Amino acid sequence: MVEDGRFGPTTGTSVRRCGAMMSAGEDGTARWPASWPWLDRTLAKPLGEKVATLAVIGFIFYLSLILLDNFVLRPYFGDVIGYPEDLSAYRERAQAILDGQIPYRDFHSESPPLIMYLFVIPQALGGDIWIYQLYFSAFSVLTACAIYYGLRRFDDRLAFLSGLLYFCLPFGIIEIPMGAQDEAITLLFFLLPLLLLLNNKVTASAFGVAIGALSKLFNVLVFPWMLIRAGTGKDRTRLLSTVMLIGVAFVVPFLILAPEEFLNFPRYYLLGNPDYPTGGSSISPWHFLKQSGLDIPGWGGVAMTLGAIFGSTYLAYRWKLTLWEGSLFVMVAFFLFYPKILFVFFLMPVALMIPWAIEDRRVMLRIMAMALPLFLAVSFSGNGMDPMTDASWGWVVSLLLSLAGWVLFLQAWFLTRGRRCFIDRERSAISKE
Repeated sequence: MVEDGRFGPTTGTSVRRCGAMMSAGEDGTARWPASWPWLDRTLAKPLGEKVATLAVIGFIFYLSLILLDNFVLRPYFGDVIGYPEDLSAYRERAQAILDGQIPYRDFHSESPPLIMYLFVIPQALGGDIWIYQLYFSAFSVLTACAIYYGLRRFDDRLAFLSGLLYFCLPFGIIEIPMGAQDEAITLLFFLLPLLLLLNNKVTASAFGVAIGALSKLFNVLVFPWMLIRAGTGKDRTRLLSTVMLIGVAFVVPFLILAPEEFLNFPRYYLLGNPDYPTGGSSISPWHFLKQSGLDIPGWGGVAMTLGAIFGSTYLAYRWKLTLWEGSLFVMVAFFLFYPKILFVFFLMPVALMIPWAIEDRRVMLRIMAMALPLFLAVSFSGNGMDPMTDASWGWVVSLLLSLAGWVLFLQAWFLTRGRRCFIDRERSAISKE
């Protein structure tokens, strides 16, 4: 192991880059793991077989977790772990659409339009919890495959390991195959536009941004940075115009049919429930401070959030960060100031840290360890709207747990600063050629 915490053997020439000692082989980068015959055999196969191998690993892993959840955890520990509360909303909205109703006009919803139509598939197949778990797990497998496929041109070995590491993230394990959370869809449409833009697929990236924004809006956070890093002025125009064209085509019909009701979902994401402006089940420190009596009005949360997004985008531009570095920075800033952060939301910034974590055990350990205190904080955060642990001192414990998780989160991000991940190292080499 090299001394600074990076994985890899110390063979080859050691070079110092960005103040960190790195072990270099013939290609100038460390190989990790140093010897793994199965991985070497897999990477020697054609691309299609490698993607299929990654997908099979993911499906077997997630299917095992789903079986464990349905045949062991819920039958014997159901009173402790609870039932996915969002699942009833997924079912109701999907069934309403199957019955011929139109969102916003015929039934109330605080979700963006496209995500509700994506729920129609598992609902049409029966709507049982295990069907939704399998459905969301399929999106998670697609995400791992997209990570590998999108990053393979920079380093095939590290890209494949990045896809495998994604399966191991505690946030995804807890919330997707077992928690039946739709953030599996959110994360795919959040990462896909960035991966496509990395590969200079501007139009395809624009389609991904539009689909993602119509599903959960998180793409909007990094879209200004994507525009800055899109390349030429022509690329930026194509990216912006395509997103606006798709968005308008999809949104206008709902605005015509139910203008007031349709605007409920952007209001919800910005202002939330007026009785719970920091989120009913948020694990943000802002939420726990509210429980102590320090209230943050909805407009205050909006101001902090918008300031974080635009301020971090400006700083990323001033600091000349790359597309991937800047996207991570914007998400970290957003998480610091958005009062409605949920446990599963951490999948987005943590997934962006994978290209660093796959080479640096210090980053990897922190993005794994931070899940524990954040998960424990959920019990005090108001699962749904009612705290699972109702005690006058609960907010103190949950605030400390939340802060512990956030410290690890910020430490992981600080470890990525000043050193380029394999994506940007290879991009620099390609551009020089």
